Amino acid sequence: MAGRAGRRGLDKVGTVILTCWKEVPPAPTLSRMLTGKATLLSSQFRLTYNMILNLLRTEDLSVEDMIKRSFSEFATQRALGARDLPLLLAKTHKALERERKKGTAPCLKGDPPAIEEYYAQSRATALQTAAVVSQALTLAKTGNKLLMGEGRYIKVSLPPAFVNALGMIVKGADAADLLEGGGGGAGGGGGGVGGGVSSRQVLVAMVLCQEGFVPPLPAEGRDDGVEVGEDNKMKRNKKKTTNRERGGGVSPFGGGGHDGLHGPFSSLSLSGPPAGVGQAGREGGGEEPFEVYGSVGSRYYALVSLRLEDVIVVTNRRRKQRLDTEGILATGRAMQHAAKQQAGTSSLPPSFPSSSTSSSVIMDVMDELLKTEKEEAKALAEDSLPPSLPLDPLNFPKDLKINDLDFMQSYSRLLPGQQALLSSKCHTCPLLLSQYTHIHRLRRLEQKASQLEHWLSNESLALFPDFQQRLAVLGALGYIDLNSQVVQLKGRAACEVNTCEELLLTEMVFDNVLEPLEPAEIAGLLSVFVCQEKSGKEEGGGKGTKLDVDSKAGQAIPPALRVACGKVLEIARHLGDVQRCFNLPTDPESFATQHVNLALVDVVYEWARGVNFKDIMEISTVQEGSIVRCITRLDELCREVRNAARMMGDPALYRKMEVVSQSIKRDIVFAGSLYLS
Repeated sequence: MAGRAGRRGLDKVGTVILTCWKEVPPAPTLSRMLTGKATLLSSQFRLTYNMILNLLRTEDLSVEDMIKRSFSEFATQRALGARDLPLLLAKTHKALERERKKGTAPCLKGDPPAIEEYYAQSRATALQTAAVVSQALTLAKTGNKLLMGEGRYIKVSLPPAFVNALGMIVKGADAADLLEGGGGGAGGGGGGVGGGVSSRQVLVAMVLCQEGFVPPLPAEGRDDGVEVGEDNKMKRNKKKTTNRERGGGVSPFGGGGHDGLHGPFSSLSLSGPPAGVGQAGREGGGEEPFEVYGSVGSRYYALVSLRLEDVIVVTNRRRKQRLDTEGILATGRAMQHAAKQQAGTSSLPPSFPSSSTSSSVIMDVMDELLKTEKEEAKALAEDSLPPSLPLDPLNFPKDLKINDLDFMQSYSRLLPGQQALLSSKCHTCPLLLSQYTHIHRLRRLEQKASQLEHWLSNESLALFPDFQQRLAVLGALGYIDLNSQVVQLKGRAACEVNTCEELLLTEMVFDNVLEPLEPAEIAGLLSVFVCQEKSGKEEGGGKGTKLDVDSKAGQAIPPALRVACGKVLEIARHLGDVQRCFNLPTDPESFATQHVNLALVDVVYEWARGVNFKDIMEISTVQEGSIVRCITRLDELCREVRNAARMMGDPALYRKMEVVSQSIKRDIVFAGSLYLS
């Protein structure tokens, strides 16, 4: 392909001309050239210690600003800029302040209120239940359908519509659906349970709505800029209608996702659409998720798609008769289609099938749910909890015959949470739904505010953790003051080094490794930083990070230079250890091998002593170009060490480096190019 035709930002149309001098390429080749995908650009921007130190010394540009301007952060920064995150953060703080002003109602069962503890325990139990179920599906011997299949009674907590609401699974899911399908895991919960839990909607259930429940307006009638609060004011073009005006019912989750938040909070994810009704359930199966409401008599029910973490209790009861799954789903699709057709055309709730038009299967399921709900309420109304309840939690190890040790430990962590919920005074409180919803909104708003603040901060940068780790390394080695981030003397010296690994050379200079060496020996030692010859071959006096003292070339190396080479290797390994201590992916031996190459120590040493280039080629099998390139780069390195010596205030080292530079700048190696002269 041509890549880009036309000038970016200037030309709307670009023209590509194929010049076929001899013959036209075959059709497949032409098709690939014209319609093939362009090579994806990947950022090669990397943080280096030299870059960090230089940027810390300037006031005009910070390291964070440099990272933001890199190509690796271009797409992310553009996406963040398009979302106007500061405005969203301000709206979130306002909504959070309004929700906090409302407060919670006085506890009907005596102070102190326990709703916050109940909410925290409820969410933890839901996440642990999701993790236990996901693991049980992979271990159960009696088949997955017995666990989360059709007809299983469950309890659902899906605020602000449902809290501990009784439901029945209409369409179940197997292990492939519940595990590792949506990434992420159930909010990070699970407590040691192996395998991630899918965050997609994987179940369809009929959930019994509370008495006095008012169905939501059709989801398409909502506006993206709605306020977040208990009223959830719906801004419409023709008429404004609120749930409070329509009878004071609790606002259901409608089309705003499982968290009950709408408007600016429904599109915060940078990686794709937010998880929620109408979006998350589309992953994988491609079938539109359910969110429809119907009624049998005066009681409403919801046919809704659920995530695994929305199920707070998997009970031990299953429907004895076979459930007509297809019939219920077909009725739900018809109801959903009717609601969509009515969306935006009326200010009244959508009309749903009544008991006379609903299928007999739905009526039967509703009768069972209502009957079971009355039995459960009667048992919980007693002064003390009975030994068993109509809807006791499923005993996973016993009922599913699972004896796995890890699973037993995970299940044992679930039992105390379930018992704590049952024994809490909030469990049977008539105000539980409204109070639970209030706390839920507070937590979600706090989470969104924290997420927005994170995206607006430097911590959202992909390279920010690497920057912090490298900053800690510089502080540990004394290059900067970590408290004030002021560059110290070693840091200013390291800023002068660009030809090789700056920390390694600076540490060597400050350890006075060069002080006892002669100029020719210094030249040989510094060659280990600029030599690019592959270290796998035995050439000259060096082999990788080892000196071959038995070879003829190796025997010519003086003992002082050998000792200095050993010290450089020790320094390199020490730097590798320090970086590894601060979680940088560095191995000490690999670091030493990457930045220290002894292959041309003897060659450069002999050249600095004045040996003829022809004689040097007789003692080395390295190609002439490699030797010339190493010596010319060595001259640049000598200039950088000389500048560092001036920065340190070391005149002796400065004069030595001048002598080294003069000793290597001679003859054919530094002759002018015939192509350029």
